[in-house]
Amino acid sequence: APSRTGFSAVEAGGNHSLAIKTPSLAYPPVLSSTNGGLINLDFRFPSIQSGAPYLVLGSITGTSTGFSYGNFHIALDYDRLTAMTLRRLYRPQMLSFNGTIDPNGDAFALLAIMPGEGQGFVGKTFYWTAVSYDILLGSPISISNTISFDLFQ
Repeated sequence: APSRTGFSAVEAGGNHSLAIKTPSLAYPPVLSSTNGGLINLDFRFPSIQSGAPYLVLGSITGTSTGFSYGNFHIALDYDRLTAMTLRRLYRPQMLSFNGTIDPNGDAFALLAIMPGEGQGFVGKTFYWTAVSYDILLGSPISISNTISFDLFQ
């Protein structure tokens, strides 16, 4: 089953939950470093955010402490991957890690891992959250739930 944690995005201002048709998810939820493959990161936002820009943030150290981003608490432990994705210093394997939320409220990203790549991360869980933001103010509008996938040999 795909990795699913939480079922809502949080709206700025009132900091209240908005209903979302289905949770965000990562699929497949596991990937072989030896064989490589694609991980689809499917983030769900309320459809009223259609057209809003988004960016994907990541962490390999977990979700226990998180960090503040604007008026929000992001459920990712801040590490090198988080710093890289906040600065939008994406690797070629990170496709559509920033873009525009589609008319249905969906934001899609893709992680392409070549066979043999990522051997140093075998046994790790990668955590991801998407943030929609106001392009004029640069401030977050809402955040997705945190999703994850595991890398194995």
